Amino acid sequence: MIARHGVGVDNVAVEAATRRGIPVLITPRANLRSVAEHVFALAVSRNLLRADRYVREGRFAERDSLVGRELFGGRWG
Repeated sequence: MIARHGVGVDNVAVEAATRRGIPVLITPRANLRSVAEHVFALAVSRNLLRADRYVREGRFAERDSLVGRELFGGRWG
């Protein structure tokens, strides 16, 4: 058996495994919550929601003035 944690089998030789009778498995929902939490944290830290609103309203100068926070080395809470 070849098992991938997450989705996608781009790095697995599925045809070769199938020819040899080796099942290839994925866990498509295993990281669902963690990925969503990381996307939310990134969006908040980079002011993405506010920037999106500014762009939709044509407020490009204000959008350009937004400065996001780097997550690396930072502390939350």
